[in-house]
Amino acid sequence: MGKVVVLAGLPGVGKTTLMNRLMELAKERGLRLGFVTYGTLMLQIAQKRGLVSDRDELKNLPLERQQELQLEASERIKALRSREGTLLVDTHMFIKTPRGRWPGISVANLGFLKPDQFLLVEEEAERILTRREKDSARRRNMSEIRGIEAELEYSRYMAAACSVMTGSPVERILNREGKLDQAVERIIALIERVGDLDA
Repeated sequence: MGKVVVLAGLPGVGKTTLMNRLMELAKERGLRLGFVTYGTLMLQIAQKRGLVSDRDELKNLPLERQQELQLEASERIKALRSREGTLLVDTHMFIKTPRGRWPGISVANLGFLKPDQFLLVEEEAERILTRREKDSARRRNMSEIRGIEAELEYSRYMAAACSVMTGSPVERILNREGKLDQAVERIIALIERVGDLDA
């Protein structure tokens, strides 16, 4: 059965650019690597049901409805897992909702995903803020540096909790400005080692 690697990070850490480069290098090197975005699956399901028109509306849905969407997305990812190779699941450790921070992956969904590895992508808070300010495609409330630092810390707590609940390792990936390939090579090295704990 294929492996699942959860790749998580705050909005603005440069995860999309990182993933694009990662998939490019994986193809060049013949690595069997699949990719799915958790939020995109949820959005597709919600749009099909007429619940939302864009991704930013997802977080304003009642939490019970979000849980339903998460669960269905997890079931779809579980089906993708049965293929050979490694499946990267792009997500966030938490989502800001009107009721507070909500897990990007809940306890129930971890049972479906059964991740083999968690990778937490990070960047300096100042760079995250700069990237968020440049991203006009999404509607976001701009956070101050201290707020972003608190988000980074909370993400680490969430990743640690997921690691404890699944018995899967968690590793931080620093996506520093101008050092994209260094971060990508670190991810590839970790993906290649994912099966080691099974031995």
